[in-house]
Amino acid sequence: MKSDDASLWVRLKALATGEIGRYLFFGVLTTLVNNLVYWISEAIVGRPFWLISDVLSVGLSILFAYVVNRKYVFHSKNPVWPEIAYFAGSRLLVSLVFEVVVFYLIHDVAGLTSDLIKNLPYAKLIGQIFVVVANYVISKFALFKPLADPRDTGRPNGPDSNISLKR
Repeated sequence: MKSDDASLWVRLKALATGEIGRYLFFGVLTTLVNNLVYWISEAIVGRPFWLISDVLSVGLSILFAYVVNRKYVFHSKNPVWPEIAYFAGSRLLVSLVFEVVVFYLIHDVAGLTSDLIKNLPYAKLIGQIFVVVANYVISKFALFKPLADPRDTGRPNGPDSNISLKR
């Protein structure tokens, strides 16, 4: 293996096992939770009531996402209740804008009503792509930031914080 190949491999491995890799892994699981709940719910209530299915799937996937993002992705030590309130609020806003509105525009306005699989429309999946990107940006830069502490050594919290930021 060439030196450049080894270096690329090391960088790819670091990316896959780092924060972005963990976020994408748990993002896929969150999307599966969302789609599974939607699929089951729509099978019960039907496509004319897609909004019920969407609200239920978004709500349960937000709870799942908070737990895994806090514990496994960002390793947050912040107080739970304020953090979960901001997390849920931002996720609801992002889901409303990107998942519900995009679903409506693509499915109802543009008429793309076909399903990837029965009871799981393409319109929902397209909206979820936007949701994942927006949620990472909000989580990374606004939600899961370490608390300011006068005893802070300049190091962010979490296992990926092996580089000192002291000046």
